[in-house]
Amino acid sequence: MGAHKDYRAGLLARFGERDVLSKDQLYDQFWAPRQLDRPEVIALFDLIEEAYEIPAGILRPNDGIDMLTGRVPEKHWWRGPVHDVIAGDRQFWLQEELVYKLNHYGTYNHIRRVNTIDELVLAWCGWWPTTAAG
Repeated sequence: MGAHKDYRAGLLARFGERDVLSKDQLYDQFWAPRQLDRPEVIALFDLIEEAYEIPAGILRPNDGIDMLTGRVPEKHWWRGPVHDVIAGDRQFWLQEELVYKLNHYGTYNHIRRVNTIDELVLAWCGWWPTTAAG
């Protein structure tokens, strides 16, 4: 198994045997009640799928953001540095797009930290997560 496939497998293992919802089901079940903009939320799910090569439908609002960004254990010691580079590239990609969104909504200086997938979705859509500054 190559480093990218090994990384993806390690990332997917974090979510266990969880049901994989479609992106529409994920939105409808968790974010539609807040009337967040569906295309915006789906665009974030698309980015996560492209960047992390996992189905967004395994995510849940209470998942820690570190389930995406945390270090993935490697089976072979020499892949550790490779996995760190892969994780860093993907995290940078997501952060770069999020910064663009925060600037667009004028919330960049108000968001201290994003801790969960729910907070990521809220920030992405211009809302202030629970960790927003005063």
